Amino acid sequence: MKTGLIAAIVTFGFVTATYAGDSIGRNGAPSAGWSGVYVGINGGYGWSANEGAIYAFFPSEPTPLRPIAATLNTKGGFGGVQLGYNRQVRDFVLGIEADIQGANISSYGAGPTPFIFLNENVTGNLKVDAFGTVRGRLGYVFNNILIYATGGAAAGRANFALSYSNATEFGALSQQSLLTGWVIGGGLEQMISANWSLKAEYQRINLGDIRVAGTVPVTCSVTPCPLTSSQNINFNNARIGLNYRFGAY
Repeated sequence: MKTGLIAAIVTFGFVTATYAGDSIGRNGAPSAGWSGVYVGINGGYGWSANEGAIYAFFPSEPTPLRPIAATLNTKGGFGGVQLGYNRQVRDFVLGIEADIQGANISSYGAGPTPFIFLNENVTGNLKVDAFGTVRGRLGYVFNNILIYATGGAAAGRANFALSYSNATEFGALSQQSLLTGWVIGGGLEQMISANWSLKAEYQRINLGDIRVAGTVPVTCSVTPCPLTSSQNINFNNARIGLNYRFGAY
């Protein structure tokens, strides 16, 4: 899925560049203005930027940090809407954009629990079901194509859970949190008419850490044994979108 989406974005870039050369560059028509308020829709795919094992911290133990589960490989699709404003000054475009996404970017990891629970398996689940950004945009207009960099603040809702094979004895730990962080990326947008444009965009989003905490009834320096585990939510995403521009301001 990720490979297919990236290939589609590359194809999009080639087609829009060819279109701009044919319809704008060869007939000498001026590029259309980018100033104005716009709304749009988008969809894409996200994948983990930092795959790794799940670790737990046992504050009462001589070796407190220990791996407890297999690698989490976070990935999945999303879709949503955006609202923005551009101001074109000569060949440069300054703008601001906000977007909100519904998502199913999730991961699952399972495996034996080394050094801690004999004959126990631990399962880790991580899911981002909604996220959004507020970003500045700075771009350069080439014919009817806008090439831009973007960055700003991000927020998202995530759930992190650990469960054990003997649920009656060890139960499960889970936490749902609203997290905040940062986003950086870039893209290109092709104006296809006076009001409509298509875009392809890449973003890197870091929402920080989500943390679970609790105790498990096993023998360590104290009983029940306290533990905490955190996972950094840091993912790439690629998207395509369609914008409608209301007019120049």
